[in-house]
Amino acid sequence: MTENEIAKVAVECALKVHSTLGPGLLESAYEECLFFELKYRSTLGAYFVRSVVKT
Repeated sequence: MTENEIAKVAVECALKVHSTLGPGLLESAYEECLFFELKYRSTLGAYFVRSVVKT
């Protein structure tokens, strides 16, 4: 899969999550839903790795 195809999947998933949930939620809610959508929709498990940064 090319970089453009990977980017297309990521952007489509992000747009779907945002259009479904709408504006005004915390970033963590969008992150959780985007992670689920990427896992559900794509077979790109190796490309999309969830990382948590603690500050």
